[in-house]
Amino acid sequence: MTEFKALSQLVADAEMRATLASDPAAVTVDPKGMHEACESFLREVLMSQERMDRMVAKAAVKDPDMRIYSDAMVEKIKALAVRHTAVIESLTLAAERTLPAAQQALGMEDTQKQIAFFAVETQSREGVEGLEGSARAGVFARGEHMAAESARLEKLRLHLEAEAAAEGIEMARREVEASTIAAFRQQCGGRAVEQVAGILREAWGTLAYPSLVEALVIVLDCIVRHPEAEGTRRLRCSNPRYASDFTPRSEMALVAIGYFPAYFDLGPGRHMVLEEPSAEEDVERWIDWTEERRGMLSGLRELQRRPPKSVEDMVARFCGKS
Repeated sequence: MTEFKALSQLVADAEMRATLASDPAAVTVDPKGMHEACESFLREVLMSQERMDRMVAKAAVKDPDMRIYSDAMVEKIKALAVRHTAVIESLTLAAERTLPAAQQALGMEDTQKQIAFFAVETQSREGVEGLEGSARAGVFARGEHMAAESARLEKLRLHLEAEAAAEGIEMARREVEASTIAAFRQQCGGRAVEQVAGILREAWGTLAYPSLVEALVIVLDCIVRHPEAEGTRRLRCSNPRYASDFTPRSEMALVAIGYFPAYFDLGPGRHMVLEEPSAEEDVERWIDWTEERRGMLSGLRELQRRPPKSVEDMVARFCGKS
C-alpha cells in the first residue's frame, strides 16, 4: 500500500506539471524553469516504470493462494497503470513543446550577461561590436548544447522504453509460470504426496530420477529437522546444484511440497520460497502439514534403500510410506 501511495502521488504531481506546461501563459513566465521541471518529472516517472510493472504483475495473479491484493485494489492498480503510461506521453510532449522557448530564454539570458560584462570594460564602438559577436556565438553554442541535451534525453527515453518492454515480457513469462503452477496443483489434486508421485513417475527410468530423489530427500530433511531455520526455506535457482537437480518440470515436485517462485524481495535472481502454515495461528494444521512432509521423506528414503523394480512398485512404495 505504501508503494501504491507513493506512485499515485508521483503520477498526480506529474499530471499537474504536464497540465501547467500546456498553458502558454504559464510557460511565458518562466520557459526555462518550466522545461527543466518537465524533464525532471519525465525522468522520475520513467525511472518508476519498473515499480509500476511489478505492482501490475502482482495484481494480475489469479491463483487465490498467491494473490496479494483485493479485487478493489486490483482495479485501482490498473487505473494507476493507465495514468502512469499517459503521463509519460504528456510529459514527453510538454518537454518538446517548451524546449524552443527555453532555448530562446536561455540564449537571451546569456546575451544580456555578456553585454553587461563587456560594457563595463569598454564603451568604445569596437568593444560593443565585439560584444555582439561574442553574444551571438554564445547563443549559438548554447543552442547547440540544448539540442544535444534534447537528443540525449530522447535516447534515454527510448532506452528506458526498451527496458520497460523487456520487463513486460518477463512479467508475462511469470504470469504464464503462475498459471502453469495453478494448473498443475488443480490437475494433481489436493494431497502433496500424489503430486510428488506424479513427478517421480515422469522421471522414472531417466538419468534425472536418482538425482531428483536425492535432492528431494535433502530438501525435505531440512524442512523436517530444522523447522526454525530460514535458510532451508529459500532455494536460489541460480545455484549450479539446483540447476543440475531440477528441470522446469521436476521443479513442480517442489511446488507440491510447498515452494513457490519469488523474484523481488530476496535479492537478484529467481528463488523458490517455502510457504507453510503458521504454527502460531493454527498449530494442528501446521503439525498435519509437517507430518505429511515427514511421510514423504520416509517414502523417498525407502526408495533409496531398496531401489524399486518398476514404476508401479516405486509409486506404491512411495505413497505407502508417505
